This record gives sequence, structure tokens and C-alpha cells, in this order.
Amino acid sequence: KEASHFALDRTKGTKDIPEATRQAIALFFAERSGNGRLKRGAAVAAAAKYGCCRQRALIIFKEKYIGQNRARRGRPPASGNSELVAEGIKRIMATPSRRRQTLRAMAHAPNVPKTTLLRCIKKDLVKRVTVRVKPTLSEDHKRRRLAYALAHVKRPICKVLMITIILLY
Repeated sequence: KEASHFALDRTKGTKDIPEATRQAIALFFAERSGNGRLKRGAAVAAAAKYGCCRQRALIIFKEKYIGQNRARRGRPPASGNSELVAEGIKRIMATPSRRRQTLRAMAHAPNVPKTTLLRCIKKDLVKRVTVRVKPTLSEDHKRRRLAYALAHVKRPICKVLMITIILLY
């Protein structure tokens, strides 16, 4: 018995498939496969031709993949390359402040995807920059703006509003 074959729990009395038969089954499958996949009914035909069960024939087909990295299905694993992430952060930080005002501009300047940028912002690795100072309104300014807006209303909205205007002055 060779070490390359799958070790299966078989019923007592079942003999190993001879190596010549294994090679014949492998060649049979090689003729009836494409892109690493068997054609429909190939396993059943091999089992009938060489006198073994379908599952055993499929195991012989899959033996060629032992020790190989097969392509995995589904979403690829997250990139754990911290050097790439650090290099992207350096490019973001190297962009001038005036080009980092909006998320779109912040992603476009260093040529970093927006999703990567959002991840960096979420982890507090990168922060947005505000170039202009936005003034807050003082209480006096708020009152004057309200009085100006109400001066342009033709009819009184309600008595409570009129009382508020009187109290503000």
C-alpha cells in the first residue's frame, strides 16, 4: 500500500485497487474532464468499467490534487499585508490639506479606494482636514437673524411668536 492513496475506512474483506487499475481510472478521467472538473456520468462509467464503486473512483480522481493549493470559492480572505496599508496611509498623509476636504478628493489624490479610506478613518489612522474655520452663531446674531426673517412675513404666524420677538428686543 502506498502512502499517496487516501486512507479510507472500508468494510472488511475489501481489497485495495491495484496500481495498474488506478492509473487506468486516472487516464479514463483525464479524457473525460475539462478545467479540472469531470463530465457528467464519468464517475459512474469508470466505476462500471473498472469494477469499483463511484465514490472510490472519485477519490482516485481527487488524488491528483493532494499537496496542491486549490482555488477557493467565495469571498477572498482579507488582505493582511500591513506594509501595503502603511504605504497607503503615508500617501494619504502626504497629500496637501486643501486636497483632503471631501472623501472623494481624499481618495482621489493618493489614488486609494474609498472603501480602504473609510476603513482607515474608522480605525482613526487618518483624519479629515477642515481648511476653513466655520464660525458658530452668537446669541445676538441668532436674534437678529430671527427678527429679519420675521420682518418679511406678511401676517403674524401666531401670538406666541410675536411675544417672543417683543421679548428678544
